[in-house]
Amino acid sequence: MFRNTPAFTSDFEKKYKKDKELGKGAFGKAVLATRKQDNLQVVIKLIKTKSDEDVTLAREEAKVLKSLSHQFIVRYIDEYESKSSFSWGETIKEVRIVMEYCDGGDLQNAIDSTKIDGGRFSQEDIFLWFAQIVMAIEYIHTMKIAHRDIKPLNIFFMRGRKTCKLGDFGIVRCFNDDIASTMSGVGTPLYFPPEICLGERYGVDCDIWSLGVLLYEMIMLTSPFFDRNMMQIYYKIKNRIYNPVQGCSHGAQIIKSCFKDRKKDHIAPQAQTYNFRPTASDLLNHPVIFPIYSQLSQGIHPSRATVTISSNNQPPPPASYQSRPPLARRPSELDRARVIRQKLLVKVY
Repeated sequence: MFRNTPAFTSDFEKKYKKDKELGKGAFGKAVLATRKQDNLQVVIKLIKTKSDEDVTLAREEAKVLKSLSHQFIVRYIDEYESKSSFSWGETIKEVRIVMEYCDGGDLQNAIDSTKIDGGRFSQEDIFLWFAQIVMAIEYIHTMKIAHRDIKPLNIFFMRGRKTCKLGDFGIVRCFNDDIASTMSGVGTPLYFPPEICLGERYGVDCDIWSLGVLLYEMIMLTSPFFDRNMMQIYYKIKNRIYNPVQGCSHGAQIIKSCFKDRKKDHIAPQAQTYNFRPTASDLLNHPVIFPIYSQLSQGIHPSRATVTISSNNQPPPPASYQSRPPLARRPSELDRARVIRQKLLVKVY
């Protein structure tokens, strides 16, 4: 026996109609629903909590999502809470986060189906998707937010599979400045950087390593560090042991740069920065990524963007793109980032 608070029923169930369940996880479940006033399809993340700490964490996820506004990040729409009381004295609170529905599936599903069919993604699609994901990461890194769980399951497509969006901000972490760090080991082990495997402190650059793993999967349709033994996964990650990338020299060069050590010495001369893991802005200045980034930044829809892959099989020198001045950010994005920056300097996870 349990009862929901009247406010929850009146506010939420009058606005949304559940269509079907999309999946379950440790957090709870996700359902597809329809907003009654305009028939807009949305995804509702149902987060069940049993403690005040769980409630706080769920609220923080909603707070971060609400603060973000980027074309390649899943859009926050609404948030509700409910409380169920059981006859044996237990009380469970549920936080419901309403988000944009990406109707093209996720990248993991695309990888699995392509692998079953014995095919490969075109390089044009790979770099188009990768540019969008890096743009989303650059945006959150501007606000000193680390996603910490970049993986195919958290990359969602719109119909047509040209536009993709970064989602699931359940374990994000906000940092006070560029060199702030944490030691909490959260996320998915196959995407951990060496510093997490070693129990060292890490910062937003943990996402750059994960981007390298993600790009490898898009090209090779498998994880670079996969193993059935967790200790072997950690060993491979710490020693950068993976099968070489085949058939995509530009991708191989980007992946290699993402798998470099993080820049611990933040006062190193600029000329030496190519010895360290690049930033998201550095990746956007890569010769293959930059033309895509330039088009998307000017408002060109991904389906209309021109992607040109050089026939030259030799990738550029490692430092050639990191020293190039970045494309100017649109004022609206920069202004928004500055306004909400202070609101996000809280302990999230």
